[in-house]
Amino acid sequence: MTLHHQDIRHTKRMPRRETDFLPQLQRGSKVSLEQQLVQAFREAILSGRLRPGMRLPSSRRLAAELHVNRNTVVMALEQLIAEDYVIGKTGSGTFVNEHIKLTFQASPPPPFSENARWLRSIPEPLVTPPRSPLLEFRVCQPSTAAFPLARWHKAWHSALHQLPPDDYSVIAGEPGLRVTITEYLGRTRGLFRSWEDVLVSCGALQGIHLIAQATLLPGAIVALEEPGYPQARQAFERHGAHIMPIPVDIDGMCVEMLPEGPTGPVLVYVTPSHQFPLGVRLSIPRRLALLEWATRNDALVVEDDYDSEFRYDAPPLPPLASLDRSGRVVYVGTFSKVISPSLRVGYVLAPPSLRDRLERLKCLSDYHTSTPVQLALESFMKAGVF
Repeated sequence: MTLHHQDIRHTKRMPRRETDFLPQLQRGSKVSLEQQLVQAFREAILSGRLRPGMRLPSSRRLAAELHVNRNTVVMALEQLIAEDYVIGKTGSGTFVNEHIKLTFQASPPPPFSENARWLRSIPEPLVTPPRSPLLEFRVCQPSTAAFPLARWHKAWHSALHQLPPDDYSVIAGEPGLRVTITEYLGRTRGLFRSWEDVLVSCGALQGIHLIAQATLLPGAIVALEEPGYPQARQAFERHGAHIMPIPVDIDGMCVEMLPEGPTGPVLVYVTPSHQFPLGVRLSIPRRLALLEWATRNDALVVEDDYDSEFRYDAPPLPPLASLDRSGRVVYVGTFSKVISPSLRVGYVLAPPSLRDRLERLKCLSDYHTSTPVQLALESFMKAGVF
């Protein structure tokens, strides 16, 4: 019996054999060899290939067999120790943490039921398909062939020359860009507003979503041009609206077909400068009639001025927002059509009653639009290039 206990004690003192696991490294990868080692050991531990308590190969052996510098291996093991994947024991080696929780399973988990009570139905987003190299006739797709790339680089250099902010930015957008936007709108569109009325958004579509979220109760009626902008329709439907299509003719939306009274729409969405997709303009008589209708029926008008910069045969008509005298018009603009859709910067000019609500919702959505992008765009516009 005594010899048996001695044998057990002797067995416990014997060092555990090193595992024969050797990671596969890619020499031409952009990921450093050290990080490849760390990632390989992490995955092996979490998948169960390296079990809790297993002894890892020594740094000398790994370095020799993988043909890498030993310091690379030591640094990788130190990172794994710091992350508690492995434990280093002086004089014994490095071992997989006994308390690690494995994610390995013998069979893949069953798929979630489509009827799970925490799943909501989400419509398929209406996304523009990728371009083809052939000649296309799609609307609203700007060409970058003549884009002033050198000035664009200079604008980004100006933005990135500043230290990155050590805190979140202003929710409504960088004051400098907001001032520049209002100066531009006053100069080119005759729309004079305070820079504080501007909310910078991640594209016009986010602005439309914020407006819908701030104004619509489930079941609210929204009037849209027919045919009209499908992404706007989807945005309003997503927030519980019932859509009332209003026909469009050569003078734009047929405003006279908007119903009166409490059963009528609480919000009207229009593209008056360049109707989407027919291209007509909302005539001055109908612009004035729409504003009068909105005042009579206590309704809101969303003016999407998505590409008013492009004109070929006529001077621009004044935007609805510049004719508004009762705070009924929310003006939505974007830089996607002039610069690039990939920029994802737009703006909303809203009356004070709505502006604060949009700002709160913007904060809940994504806090604020990218600060470096805003600074670069401000520099680009101030240089007169836009």
